[in-house]
Amino acid sequence: MLANAERALGQAEAAREAFRRAAALPPEAPAPFLALVGLALEARDPEQVRRLIDTAPTALRETAACPLAEGRLAQSLGRFEQAARHFAEALAREPGNAQARIGPAQVAIAAGRPELAETALAELATVPEAPHALLMRAALLRRRGRAAEALALLRHAQQQGDRRFAVALEAARLALFLDGPTAVGDLPAAATPAQAAALARLLGASAEAALDLEAAAEHYGRAVGLAPEDSAALDGRARTAVLLLDEAAAASALRRQAEAEAAWRRARKLPHAPSQTLTGQIALEFRLDRTATRALARLLPLPPEARIAPLLELLAEAPGSTAAALWLLISLH
Repeated sequence: MLANAERALGQAEAAREAFRRAAALPPEAPAPFLALVGLALEARDPEQVRRLIDTAPTALRETAACPLAEGRLAQSLGRFEQAARHFAEALAREPGNAQARIGPAQVAIAAGRPELAETALAELATVPEAPHALLMRAALLRRRGRAAEALALLRHAQQQGDRRFAVALEAARLALFLDGPTAVGDLPAAATPAQAAALARLLGASAEAALDLEAAAEHYGRAVGLAPEDSAALDGRARTAVLLLDEAAAASALRRQAEAEAAWRRARKLPHAPSQTLTGQIALEFRLDRTATRALARLLPLPPEARIAPLLELLAEAPGSTAAALWLLISLH
C-alpha cells in the first residue's frame, strides 16, 4: 500500500524502495516483483529488469511471475517471438492468470500481427478481471486503420460509465488524430503527477497540431517538469525548440532524452548520440544551415502570409534547406 501511494504521488525512487522491501518478503503473491518490473520498464531500463529477474527468489521462479517479466522485457526490446514464448510459459504455469492471457494480444499488436491479436482478444473477453482489454481492442482497431471505430468503442464505454483516466486520455488522443485539436473535447482530471504529465503531453501535441509552437513548447516543458525522464515529452520539447530556433533548449532536451533512454538504446543496439533520432537529425540540419536560420530569425516574427514569398526565394537559392522547407510548409498551412 505504501509503495502504491508513493508511486501515485510521483515519488518514483521511494516507490521502488518500498516495492523492493515488499518483494524481499516471502512471496505469496508476485505483485511487488511485477510492480518493480513495471517501474523499470516505464523508466526504459531493461538492464534493471534483467537484474530483478536474475535475483528473484526461488519461490517466484516457480510461479508465472518470472516468465511474465521475461515476456514484458522481450516485448519492450522488440523481440516478439521470444516474448510470445515467455507468455505461453506463464500461461502454462497459471492458466487463469489474466496478465498471461493479455500477453499474446499485446505482442501481436506490437508486432503488427492484428489477426493474431483479434484471436487473443476474443479469448480475453472471457476474462472479466482483464481491465486493459478495452484499450487493447482500441489499439488493435487503430493499427488496422480503423481509428474511428476505436474512438467509437471508447466513447461507448464512457457513456456506459467507464470513468478511467486511461480511457478518457486515449479517446482524446484518437479525437486529435482523427479530427484535429478542436475535436479533443473535455479532458479528464489528473489525480497524480504521472497523469498530469500525460495530460500536458497531450496538450502539447494538440497545440503542435494547431501550429501554436510556443504553447506546445510550454506544455511539453511542463510534462518534462513532472516526468523528467519522459522520452516522448523530451522529444516534443526538442522538436518545438528546433522549430523556434532555440538551439540551447533543443540540445538540452535531446541530451536528456539520450540519457533517459541509454539502457534501452544499449539493449536494442541503437546509437547513443542525441543526434541519432529523427528530431536530433533535424536539429543538426538546422544548426548547420546558418544561412536559413539567420533568415528565419528575421522572418518568424512576421505573420505567416508575409513569410511565404521570402521563404520561396530562400528555397530557390538553397533548395536543400530543411529549415526553410519546414517553415514554408508551416506558413502555408
